[in-house]
Amino acid sequence: MYFVVAAGNFQDQYITGLDLRENKRFPACCIDNRVITVGSTNEKNEFSVFSNYSPMYVDIAAPGEYIYSTLPRNNYGYRDGTSVASPIVAGILGAYYYCYTDTIEEAAEKLLVDSKIIKELSEKVQEGRLVEFK
Repeated sequence: MYFVVAAGNFQDQYITGLDLRENKRFPACCIDNRVITVGSTNEKNEFSVFSNYSPMYVDIAAPGEYIYSTLPRNNYGYRDGTSVASPIVAGILGAYYYCYTDTIEEAAEKLLVDSKIIKELSEKVQEGRLVEFK
């Protein structure tokens, strides 16, 4: 079993996003190869200002701004956050497992290997990985 978790969000008038190396949050900072921690990006593949970050803890980034989603009271609308980025990664992980691999471990490896590398993200996410379904 794998766990896809949100890196978390933090924003106030002075700080945008927390460095998880200095401000540990769990389960995002859990060091376990079965935990995949997800940060958020915008439509330009730039790291979201509110997303917590750390190349040590954040394994991959995914779109997490202006995502059309379900809302309370049977409504729909746009949401932002690592909590809307994480299901994108979980869905792609499941698709890899179902379509391309024999084990969930192989699917997780494919998820990370097939990610798009964006050099500008490397200060926020391991190897600058951005989820990409191939």
